[in-house]
Amino acid sequence: MGRNVFLSFLGVGKPKTGYEEFEYSINGKNLPKTKFVQKAEYDYYGDNFFDRIIILVTKSSKEKYFEELNKEMNYMAESIEISEDLNPESQWPGFEEILKLIEPEDNIYIDMTHGFRSTPIMFSVAINFLQQIKDVEIKAVYYADIYKENKPIVDFKDFFILNKWADAVSRLVENADANKLMELGKTEHHFNIADLKDNKLIESFDKLTDTIKNVDANNIAKIASEALQQIDNKKKNSSIVENILFDIMNRKFSPLSKPLSGKYDADYFEVQLSFIKLLIDHKLFMQAFTVMRECIGSIGLIFREDIKYSNSKGRDARRYAEVFINMLQFYPNLKFNEEDNKILDKLKPWYEELKSKGIEKDLTSFVKEMIALRNGFDHAWTSKSGMKDNIAEDAVKFYDKLCNVVKKIFNTTEKC
Repeated sequence: MGRNVFLSFLGVGKPKTGYEEFEYSINGKNLPKTKFVQKAEYDYYGDNFFDRIIILVTKSSKEKYFEELNKEMNYMAESIEISEDLNPESQWPGFEEILKLIEPEDNIYIDMTHGFRSTPIMFSVAINFLQQIKDVEIKAVYYADIYKENKPIVDFKDFFILNKWADAVSRLVENADANKLMELGKTEHHFNIADLKDNKLIESFDKLTDTIKNVDANNIAKIASEALQQIDNKKKNSSIVENILFDIMNRKFSPLSKPLSGKYDADYFEVQLSFIKLLIDHKLFMQAFTVMRECIGSIGLIFREDIKYSNSKGRDARRYAEVFINMLQFYPNLKFNEEDNKILDKLKPWYEELKSKGIEKDLTSFVKEMIALRNGFDHAWTSKSGMKDNIAEDAVKFYDKLCNVVKKIFNTTEKC
């Protein structure tokens, strides 16, 4: 359990009258009359609730009011003096002092009612930074409406929690990481995020990210389609904010969700290429090289119109893929065993067709090097001096070559 930390700012009040006494209210509960909104919030939670109270002051406000406020808060408050100069360089030390005093997993309660000039900007940046870096929990972000009769103190926490949801979606689309989304779905409640925190939706994207990381190449389209269907189910009634986040998710994963026939056809390879590109974008190079190898093997199955990758007959035919890969690397010098020779004989017409179109040459120009790198990952580079420095460049290069091969096989003009 983190500490309960209260963070606020103390100004000098109105030029002539300073701070006036008001009877504030929180959630309909009237609080004892006081000059200081911070004292009202202190009373709301009780004397022993906060472990640390941090008040940002200027030189003027500290001299005028800090001692009086601190006395009302049982001398629990400590001050951080910030510059009255609006220059960002002058405000930076105060910002850093806040960050230094907050510990990981603290529970933060903030009041922004009397923020001095640019202080609310600094507060907002600090809140977001602390959420990201120190994993603090923002429990309340208060602002008192002193122009209403009962002086309600309103909690604007939900607007700051929105940053966490945006970060969770960003992690999902940039790193294929649904963990933060699942965590928020269980812990955070936001008045405008009801659809995004739906359990079925979050679980479907968690399943999708598992499918990506575990390189389940033949099921990626189905799982992606199911996840995006959850978004379609929600979008009609979701908020504008949610729709923006849903659109980001849609753009990222829709290339994986093409309806497939189960055959090794153009649509199948289009999804595989999208999968490889996504893995490279996420710097999941080991997985990307694995899918590239299997995609090349699948080219050796295109001529088998009697099989589907999605049934047992198709899975049994994967030996064709292995023989095809060996043909690209070693044929005609490699000696095959009796069983593989039978497959070789069936593959030869398809292999010769690819050769006549120059496609076999395109494949042999990079397959051996690509598979050597894939094997390096497979054996944790123990037979090498270490992983190549330019592995990302190689991944993109091989992807481009493979993409061009697929486009040539299916006679499409789309660019990779």
